[in-house]
Amino acid sequence: MTSSERSKRWRGLLVGILATALSACDGRPAVADGDAAFQQQVRTDWGDAAKVRSFEKTDGLAYEKNGVKAYEMEYIAVVERSEHGSEEVTGTISFVRTERGWNVASVSGQTEQQRQAALRREEDIANRANVTRARQDIRTFDATLQLYKLDNGNYPSTQQGLAALVSPPDSEPRPTHYKPGGYMKSVRNDPWGNPYQYVSPGMRSEFDLFSFGSDGQPGGDGAAADIGNWGH
Repeated sequence: MTSSERSKRWRGLLVGILATALSACDGRPAVADGDAAFQQQVRTDWGDAAKVRSFEKTDGLAYEKNGVKAYEMEYIAVVERSEHGSEEVTGTISFVRTERGWNVASVSGQTEQQRQAALRREEDIANRANVTRARQDIRTFDATLQLYKLDNGNYPSTQQGLAALVSPPDSEPRPTHYKPGGYMKSVRNDPWGNPYQYVSPGMRSEFDLFSFGSDGQPGGDGAAADIGNWGH
């Protein structure tokens, strides 16, 4: 080892020692504490063959709960696994302060693949909830349109649309016994922010009432499929 290399090595060691000392004085866990906790979690989850190639603190939050000091360290790391290659892991390490110093409470993290899978699961759950809400909306509109016809002898035309349920239309066919105050206070959009479609007379029934689904376009599969009064 040359004198230049020795100098760089000692400089790196001194910087690490100084950072640890400053963290201790500042009442925060050192980055080295987070690195050690992450290394241990990697060995537990993926075995000794997995190697942590880098660990970096990206953010931190100190707080106190029920008289106990705590700290959340956000990090980004690179882990090498033989069957997966190098993977980026991001997450949070939670610390609690005791008389003996900072103790690790938990280590959480996700690879990019895990994050994408989690996002897809969340999107799927949200879409299922939105489809359910759209069907409920369509049932409500359907029942209200039946009341409109019962009072006025016909459904609103395509041109009059669902707005006829809020205020009396001034075009033909005009309502003959319109309910004072209207049949609905407002007509809301579908769960994806698009207007519900209304066609009278319809292709499938006396009127077609539907949402284009998550993609806002005709057709589609899954959550993107059309949701109509013919299928509820």
